[in-house]
Amino acid sequence: TDELYSQARKHLATLEFKGWTVGSMILLNEFLDALETIADWCENTADIVRAISVRSH
Repeated sequence: TDELYSQARKHLATLEFKGWTVGSMILLNEFLDALETIADWCENTADIVRAISVRSH
């Protein structure tokens, strides 16, 4: 997900946002950051579940 996040940020920097307000662009940036955070949490949870399942066997 980190690679996708990086690609999305690079792509976002090349786009023209005609008609967008600064506030809308900030919200889009915050949305991408939130998605990255959620993906990281999911990855961390999967790692914990994996560690617990390995210890159980």
